[in-house]
Amino acid sequence: MLTAYDHFAYPGRSYLQTSPNQLAAMAILHGLSPGPPSRCSLLELGCGDGTNLLAMAEAFPQSRFTGWDLAPSAIACARSTATQLGLLNVQFDCRDVAIRCEAGPFDYVVAHGLFSWVPASARNGILELCARSLNEQGVAYISYNAFPGCHLREMSRRMMRYHVRQLEAPRDRVAQARSLLHLLVNARTDKTDAYHQILQDQYQHALDYNEAAFFHDDLSDCNQPFYFHEFMELAEANGLQFLAESDLRSMEPGEACSAEARDLLQQMEAVDPLVKEQYLDFLTGRRFRQTLLCRKGIEIDRSQCARRLGKLRLCAQLEEINPSAESSDGEDCYKGPKGAGISAGHPVLKCALKELRNSWPQSVSFEELCAGVQQQDDRKLLENFCLKAVAAGAMELRAEPSPIARNPPDRPRAGLLARHQSHQSKTLTTLLHTRVRIPEPAVHLLLRLMDGTRTHAELTTDFSEALQATGTPAFGSELSGLSKTQIQELVSDNLESLLQELATLGLVAA
Repeated sequence: MLTAYDHFAYPGRSYLQTSPNQLAAMAILHGLSPGPPSRCSLLELGCGDGTNLLAMAEAFPQSRFTGWDLAPSAIACARSTATQLGLLNVQFDCRDVAIRCEAGPFDYVVAHGLFSWVPASARNGILELCARSLNEQGVAYISYNAFPGCHLREMSRRMMRYHVRQLEAPRDRVAQARSLLHLLVNARTDKTDAYHQILQDQYQHALDYNEAAFFHDDLSDCNQPFYFHEFMELAEANGLQFLAESDLRSMEPGEACSAEARDLLQQMEAVDPLVKEQYLDFLTGRRFRQTLLCRKGIEIDRSQCARRLGKLRLCAQLEEINPSAESSDGEDCYKGPKGAGISAGHPVLKCALKELRNSWPQSVSFEELCAGVQQQDDRKLLENFCLKAVAAGAMELRAEPSPIARNPPDRPRAGLLARHQSHQSKTLTTLLHTRVRIPEPAVHLLLRLMDGTRTHAELTTDFSEALQATGTPAFGSELSGLSKTQIQELVSDNLESLLQELATLGLVAA
């Protein structure tokens, strides 16, 4: 039976927060001993065209990955891509989560963008499947729309659904829904009140959203947000308990909350972490949650997170913005790719930040960062500093190394999935399990040549010939008036820096 997703395919993409490397890190941080990412089993429910799982399967060839989806066309696409890439450690099946079936055991179960968009029978099926098929120390990831933030989104969603109620074609529904919001925003003379601001925000959201994603997420028949306590009641009824959110940063109130509010949340957490999470949503107006669950009865220890960094790895893409004087009294200041700032004046902390900056895109074990630390107090200082940096979004946790090169090797090889995607999309999946948009066609030509068989010299020759044959502009230059020799010189002058840039993006395999 065909679904709405067969008629209007949902865009496939990778989600870093669902990677076993991230899930394992969060589980270890909270006292669990989950399956190692490099030798684990993972089930994704609602896998779509398989992009998310295919990226995992490439990164962890000794692990086993399984994807389920109700849309036959999505499963067919996923299977076809897996065959083309030669990935034998991933399989895809057309299954309905509302129908009970035996599966597993799995170290991880992932359901991203599914729970709020399926009927109650399927939601119960997801939770029941997680409880039944998870290994003893297994982790389930479930994302869902959350109240109170989604009250605002629900308001515009209902108006849009009324407006398009007589339309059937997906693109017509999307166009008319956006048109309604445009009308509502521009028809009001008072543009200063709260209602206008809400409409403006929802209109911008509708414009920024991918067409297919907007259709399935905002115009679907089923879109059920939950207060956190409501979701947890359902989870606990199925034998599951709260572990954490997938991102440590989302478990902190941040600077937007007053010191008094932060103190109150800290007091709540000491009594009941679930109550603290609910009130955090009230304070921040959360719209979306990415919750990690584990079996009931598993002991969770949230009191020793900093000390468990010794079992984990850290990475940080940092840009130095205020180089300190050579004196150790100076403070080093950096910012991350999303604007998160981080600074340090203590020599141990400064050394750690430099090591992380120089190691990107590879991660560094916490023990490596502590290699020169002699005093126990300095180790504790570094533990607390790194944990706060992770919570602020300036650093990221990993359980194991990613299969990426810091510098391009003698025979550079781009990721399988990225090379495949370069034929049809400007957005590529990196070996970091992130996405990067590369609009320049010349770079895509180069990536297709980076199959690990060519030296840098051979890449220079073959890339030059490909540019000349296709007439593709490169390095900011039109090549139509250049000779073969001139093109090769241009490539030779710029290839090394381009390869290094691709490595920095996480597109070059180790």
